[in-house]
Amino acid sequence: MHILLVILVCLVASFFAGIGTGFVGMSAAVAITPILMGFLGMEQFEATAIALAADILASLTAAIIYGKNKNIDIKNGLIILISVLVFTIGGTIAARFVSPTVMGWGTVITVLIMGLKLLIFPSDTKKNADKQLSKRRKILVSVGFGALIGFVCGFVGAGGGMMLLLTLTVLLGFEMHKAVGTSVFIMTFSASLGSGAHILLNKFTGNPISGDIGNERFFLVLGLCMVFTLIFSFVGSKIANKLSEKMLNLLSGIMLVCIAVTVLFVGMIF
Repeated sequence: MHILLVILVCLVASFFAGIGTGFVGMSAAVAITPILMGFLGMEQFEATAIALAADILASLTAAIIYGKNKNIDIKNGLIILISVLVFTIGGTIAARFVSPTVMGWGTVITVLIMGLKLLIFPSDTKKNADKQLSKRRKILVSVGFGALIGFVCGFVGAGGGMMLLLTLTVLLGFEMHKAVGTSVFIMTFSASLGSGAHILLNKFTGNPISGDIGNERFFLVLGLCMVFTLIFSFVGSKIANKLSEKMLNLLSGIMLVCIAVTVLFVGMIF
């Protein structure tokens, strides 16, 4: 396969992944995995391994930038963080018995729904501030949805960014910037745990790792996606923190719809 095509595919996949992470805390695996499988013919496991490596760096980069802009709410996000991490292990174990294809399509549909939600019903700072939840309800929502998100993270080895964003904005009343910042902060840990458990279980449960992992093309694509995604995540986070709430909702909605349509197209064609 021509080297220029490989670079172009990695650039496009990383652009969607990095900007998606920087703007709305989207897991990089949502864009990278299907695009690498569709255009480069990679096996699912090797494409996922590459996406996970890019996901961790992209989330960490975005979290640092959002943190510097004081857009991470650790106090109100601590319970959901713990719940996500605990149930990530359960999802990883369940993934050994069920094909991840169904969960993968569910993630893409969630991205599409979130994009349409931001365009049609944008997150409103004033309404979110007025959404007073009891302490008990916040705990129940955080534990319950954190468990669901953690299960998905472990199941597909990704960060669960879109589900986190939906939970933080719609159910817990976070304004958009703090929701994204808190989401990427949580994803830094969930993606790391999900990817580590995902790879270790493949190694120790008798499931052979794809033979393509370790060859020259794998490391080339891995390096390109990690570098490109990190760069685009940095740029996306910088831009997002300077945007107004209204503009961030609009641009994020358009971007998520474009990502979902692109990934769905790739999945149907290939």
